[in-house]
Order: sequence, then C-alpha cells, then structure tokens
Amino acid sequence: MFFILLILSMVLWGISWPVSKIISKEASFEMVLFLRFFTTTLAYIPILLIRKESFVLNKKSARNIFFASIILLSYNLCFFAGVKYGLAGLGGVLATSLNPIFNFLFVTMLTRQLIPSIKIFGILIGVFAGLIILQIWNFNSEELIRGGNFYFLLASISWAILTMITSSSKGNISILTYSFYIYLIGTVISFFFVYTQDFNQLWNLSTQFWVGLFFISCISTAFGTTIYFFASTKLGSIGASSFIFLVPLSAMFSSWALVGEEPKPTTIFGGVLAIFAVYLINKKNV
Repeated sequence: MFFILLILSMVLWGISWPVSKIISKEASFEMVLFLRFFTTTLAYIPILLIRKESFVLNKKSARNIFFASIILLSYNLCFFAGVKYGLAGLGGVLATSLNPIFNFLFVTMLTRQLIPSIKIFGILIGVFAGLIILQIWNFNSEELIRGGNFYFLLASISWAILTMITSSSKGNISILTYSFYIYLIGTVISFFFVYTQDFNQLWNLSTQFWVGLFFISCISTAFGTTIYFFASTKLGSIGASSFIFLVPLSAMFSSWALVGEEPKPTTIFGGVLAIFAVYLINKKNV
C-alpha cells in the first residue's frame, strides 16, 4: 500500500505540471506561488487536528524546518517561473529526471557512502528514459538553454537538497507537522513577493483557476508531497527521489488529456524504462 500511494503521488505530481501551466496564465507566478503555499497550509490544519499531532518543535526540528522552507520556496519560485516562461514539456522531464542525479551526487559527496552499482545503473536508465520521453533529438541547443528553461535546472537542484534535509529529519518530528510548518513559513515569506499587488484581481479569476489551485495545493501538494516526505524518511533520499522518474510519464499523459498533447510511442517506451529504473534503485526495498 505504501508503494502504491507513493506511485499515486508521482502521478499527481505529473498532473500538476499542465495544471500549473494553465493557471499561471491568469495570474503572476508570484501570486500563484503565495496562494499555493497559503492554501496548502490551510489544508494541513484539519489533518493535524484530527490526528492530534503535536505542534511543538525541538531545536533540531526547527532548524531543519527553516532551511527546508527556504529551499522549498526556491523550488516553487523556479517551478512557476519555468512553467510560465519556459517549455512546460521540457521542464516536466528535465527537472524530474535530473533530481535523482543531483540527489545521488550530493549524498555521495556529503556522506562518502558507497552506492551499489545497480542503483547507479538504475539512475542512468532513469535519465535515459526521461530523454526518450522528451525526444531530446528534436531540441536544438538554443531551446535547451533558453532562459525560462534554466529555472527547471535550479528547481531540480533545490528539490534534491530538500529531499536530503527531509530525510535527515527522520525520528525528530511528525512528517505532517514538518510539512505544515515549512508551508506556513513559505506562506509568510512569499507574501512579501505579492503584498504590493492588487488582491482585488482574485475576484476576477476563473473557476478553472481555483479548481486548478485546489488540485496543486491540496491534492498534489498536501497529499502527494506528504507521502513523498514520508518516503524519504523510510527509503532514504536516493530511494525516494528515484520514484520521481515516474513523473515525466504522468506529465505527458495528463498534458494529452488537459491540453491536447497526444503521447507518442516514445513516451510509452520511456515510461516503461522509468518504471524499470525505479525497480532497480529500490530493488532491496521492493
């Protein structure tokens, strides 16, 4: 059931890419960022109260939460800026495929732990799968380094760091309380990005915008990200991040359903390779 929920979370993350692209057309990405953090924070409150989770933080937990909230905010800034100004299809593959690679490199450098060759092979298979789904041969060098798409590279680095911080929080705090606080701090900080904007514009936003915001905040984030954070404390940062290889496939098919981008045979083939990569990286855990 745990692995099923984790896979479901990756599917929800994939759907969030085209949804975010749609709603970013109606408001500035700074405003969408603030509303996402604010709505997600509200979504956690009833969950914490029902489960009677403690809101008390110790010194180590508070320190990890503060740094995690800064990194999460950086990731979301890069995510929405990239979706708005870059190529969403490219970003959905680029950011998610590179994340496990950066995570692997960071863990190796910081802990000097020996990574089994089968996991390295799995990571390489995952990257190859992402390139196939993307059809990298159709992009020229100018498209790959276009300013908007550079945000996706920064987003990938940010998420790898966030995964490591979350993994180190194991046993110190409830993952629900942890998630609540990082989004609460993110809400406060992101407010300073939009406090000069006209909030009356919110009344003119479409129903489609609010439905999309609810999905990326409460469904994709409050549910999906919490499952992922929980996985990082159980599987380790490398094991959890390997499941992100499933996101590109989900992003491609959801883009077909939502914005009419029809998936190609290479998408299906790459998706199968991505699933195989997850199996290799987590072989001892499955």
